[in-house]
Amino acid sequence: MTSDYYTLLGVTKNASTEEIKKAYRKKALKYHPDRNSGDKDAEESFKKITEAYKVLSNPEKKSQYDRYGHEFFTQQENSGYYGAGANFSNEDPFEVFKEVFGGNSVFENLFSSATNSSNYESRENNLDIKYTLDISLEEVCSGGDREIEYKRYLKCVDCYGKGYPKSSSMLTCMECSGTGFVIINKGFFNIKQSCSNCSGRGVLIREVCNSCTGNGFTSKKVYIKIHIPKGIETGSKLRLKGKGDYGQNDNCGDLYVFINVKDHNFFERSGDDISCIVPLTFKTACLGGSITVPTLSYGNITLNIPKGTQNGTIFKIRNYGLPRINTNLKGHQFVKVEIEIPKKLTKNQEDILKN
Repeated sequence: MTSDYYTLLGVTKNASTEEIKKAYRKKALKYHPDRNSGDKDAEESFKKITEAYKVLSNPEKKSQYDRYGHEFFTQQENSGYYGAGANFSNEDPFEVFKEVFGGNSVFENLFSSATNSSNYESRENNLDIKYTLDISLEEVCSGGDREIEYKRYLKCVDCYGKGYPKSSSMLTCMECSGTGFVIINKGFFNIKQSCSNCSGRGVLIREVCNSCTGNGFTSKKVYIKIHIPKGIETGSKLRLKGKGDYGQNDNCGDLYVFINVKDHNFFERSGDDISCIVPLTFKTACLGGSITVPTLSYGNITLNIPKGTQNGTIFKIRNYGLPRINTNLKGHQFVKVEIEIPKKLTKNQEDILKN
């Protein structure tokens, strides 16, 4: 491996601290001695990339490295010019590794990171998926089926949810002796909980599955048909058991579909009832007659208007509202009339009104 720190980590001089850290993590996992037993070249590479990270992750040292160049900087660094205890030969690369990955055990950090254990554990407590579905008022009236698209985590088909290929070697977790759990003493109580060292697996994995990067699951876009009951309201929740994310022991969470009924451009809803406003001519209001009124799902109907109908009068059309959920009952449609006053009248019309 070349000695230039930027080339060692595979980053540019303009790389951010986070990009440098990310590059180090990737290479540290690749060259860690626990993954390359007996490989002296890998061990030396591990030391070199750790040395590179130690410098480039420190803004002050990075600035000095960029200013003076690799050869001069390393000579001065090893001589202690930049401060006591800076000699690279005295550095423990495993301590740096633990600082980056967190935790106290090098072996724990290497493999728990490789299998994304923290992500694995957090998902086990939250495998349910929430989905908001917008529906129309017409769909509330008729009910029916809708196909939705969403993403969920499914068992990896390449490793069958194990997180590692069949050929991968494993080591029994020493923290839990392969049981997957530990007993914690809390005063008078002993509490059984998942082993944090192996994330409850009981084993530490040396090689992860390439398809799922050791998680045991992959994200997929899926389609599913759901049934919308008649009369459903905004805020209603439909539960589809087992359609959530994949978890341990082939357990899957549930899919919760939250209903949002969109506003209608003509009708307003109030429970099972609907209402609308229709225009009424001045003549019909005075003399009576009939008008055509649209309904939500039953086409147009004829509404009889009695003589002398006043502006704002509300008519009730029974059983033309929305179905009441899980029953055979229906609400009503309320029609409010607004009388249209003509802006211009003929002389004959004016005379009739005057008389």
